[in-house]
Amino acid sequence: MAYLRNSTFETGLAGWNRINGANQVTMAIINDGTARSGQNFLRAKSDVVDGSVGTDFAIPSTSGAQPAQADNAMNFSVGALAYIRAAPGGPPVQGHFKLWSLGLESRPENSNGTNFRVGNDWSLIMCALDGTSYQYLRAENRYGFPTIRVEFYLQTPGAYLDIDTVFVS
Repeated sequence: MAYLRNSTFETGLAGWNRINGANQVTMAIINDGTARSGQNFLRAKSDVVDGSVGTDFAIPSTSGAQPAQADNAMNFSVGALAYIRAAPGGPPVQGHFKLWSLGLESRPENSNGTNFRVGNDWSLIMCALDGTSYQYLRAENRYGFPTIRVEFYLQTPGAYLDIDTVFVS
């Protein structure tokens, strides 16, 4: 089951944000006939190491998972796949692809993520987040489903990273 809205960027930047070092990160939708899927893809650049772009989503109640309750653990696993590349003609790009569980009082641990170094051809990367938690969502002051962040950290300042077809299940 795919949880992300706008995972292939066909509706522009909707749902995607500059996160870490936001004022040093640029994002644009590119439609030049070279997308991995569909017509559009995201092109991001950071002027600082570890500037990032990403999107947040809630694990929906229709997923079959049971929400966390007081004294009741919630188990879940989330995996993410994405196609990435350095912009054609540009230098290789290094970075880190990570899943986060947000707004939780305690566990689960966040994923270790995946380091990457890509050239100008589309490459598939993946990472996973597994957790068991007694979660209390501070922001909503209630128990429930966690919010997950999919985030790409750019570690080659000034280089462009292309991102397309981000799939989460």
